[in-house]
Amino acid sequence: MFNFLRVEIDSIIPSEDRSNYSENDLELLAEEIMKCDSLLKPLILKKISFDSYQVIEGHLEYFSALKAFEKDERKYTEVNAFVLEDSDEQNATNQLQIIELLKDKRTDTEKKSVEEEEAEETAKKRLEAVFDRKFDELSRTLSSKIERLNVTANQVTPNVTPNDGINEITYNLLEEIKKLNEKITTKSFKFLLQEEVTLKSSEEKTKKDLIKTLQEALDELVKINLLSTNEKELSEALEKVRATKPQQKAAWNAVLYWRESGRQLTWENLKKSSGSGADTISGFGPGTYEKLNKIAEIGSN
Repeated sequence: MFNFLRVEIDSIIPSEDRSNYSENDLELLAEEIMKCDSLLKPLILKKISFDSYQVIEGHLEYFSALKAFEKDERKYTEVNAFVLEDSDEQNATNQLQIIELLKDKRTDTEKKSVEEEEAEETAKKRLEAVFDRKFDELSRTLSSKIERLNVTANQVTPNVTPNDGINEITYNLLEEIKKLNEKITTKSFKFLLQEEVTLKSSEEKTKKDLIKTLQEALDELVKINLLSTNEKELSEALEKVRATKPQQKAAWNAVLYWRESGRQLTWENLKKSSGSGADTISGFGPGTYEKLNKIAEIGSN
């Protein structure tokens, strides 16, 4: 059993050295004890003689209360305490140890939670930085391509015909430039700007998704020409759509097959090579055809 008593401060003996505690900490708590006129948290004591007690738990509180007593020996002469019988000491000690273990466990959990939040915030900031950098790169690349095409297209008279003093090949080239310029300005770049606005107003599309979308838009603008490309350029472009090495090789074989004299390289013919028949190319299946279609076009040679 235990008793709750008011115990005189000068009848208490500590079981730890005062030097284990910071004098600044003791001073801080002593000031608070003096403001409340009492130590609110009871000490846990063991009676060791008729008029003396030993501290079992609460050394910080005891030394702080002692410091308050040293400041005013007339006022802070007693403290609240639970006084244990000898038979209760072990049970009390076990209870106190369990309480400390649970406190430490809770502190570790709270610390881990804070660390996880900090890690999440750091990762978020890194993603923001990556997105901003990637978005700027893509925007500059698209703007540069549009500007170059605009300069070229603006030099062309809108109503020019092959009869205006230029040969048919030049005329056709200029028409292709104007078409490409129109394609970019009316579709891709406007799409880019719309996506930028969408990012700011919608929570459904993540920044990673937008970066992927912008990269796909850029790839759409810089499709390679199958009539003039080489194997290295084709392989690099196919890698962007995750084509395997065998798929890259099969696609190149299909392109070479239809570029041979007497054959015509068209999407219709390439599709024939992805199926079964006399023009089938080994390893060039429908999946490889679709990937090739994403990264390439058949323009003028």
